[in-house]
Amino acid sequence: MSRFVGDVGAGKTTFSRGVVQSLLDDFSVRVTSPTYLLSNHYEGENGVHVHHFDLYRLSGRKDLSTLDIPGIFPKTISLIEWPDRLGEHCPQRYIDLRIAIEPDDHRTVSISLIGPDWNHRLDDFRWLESEELSSSDEN
Repeated sequence: MSRFVGDVGAGKTTFSRGVVQSLLDDFSVRVTSPTYLLSNHYEGENGVHVHHFDLYRLSGRKDLSTLDIPGIFPKTISLIEWPDRLGEHCPQRYIDLRIAIEPDDHRTVSISLIGPDWNHRLDDFRWLESEELSSSDEN
């Protein structure tokens, strides 16, 4: 699960759009804000399932229960805007992405890996590091 934190207008939905389109390997997919629907589900031809939640309008635990979050999190990739409303439903391991609006209207993005077992997941991406080094050595 990825938690997207930032003020209104910071770019959480825009960032989510890029993530969804990349995961589905389809940049023609129309990714919209789930503010009024609370959740949008995307399924790619590549078999990837992504749920994009916007919990801004939730008013309490009852609203959250209608989303079946405990049933969705283990099965799909989930992107959550306004994750502070998850309460006890927040998993132990997640990606925390924070977007800050700077005075010059630029954005600063910080990403943290929260919880146990990230090392073995990151091992799958070590080849990127070595490939990047070998590419820069050739130049």
